[in-house]
Amino acid sequence: MFVMRSKYGNEIKKVETPRKRDELKALGYTEVEDKPLTVDEMKVEQLEAYAKEKGIDLTGCKNKTEKLAKIKEFEKESEE
Repeated sequence: MFVMRSKYGNEIKKVETPRKRDELKALGYTEVEDKPLTVDEMKVEQLEAYAKEKGIDLTGCKNKTEKLAKIKEFEKESEE
């Protein structure tokens, strides 16, 4: 499996074959490690899904910044 990131970094594609990898490289994609996203790298929908999975209540959070802060606060408290 090859993990490819677009030249602007806003799109990730996973492909199975070297041929597909090479096609994406020709379009400006670069190969990256297949690692989980950090919360800072997640989009709003991903943050919401992550929070739901962890049981974090995001009620009252109006934007990504507030949701991210709430999740980080929860993770910090969990570490203690």
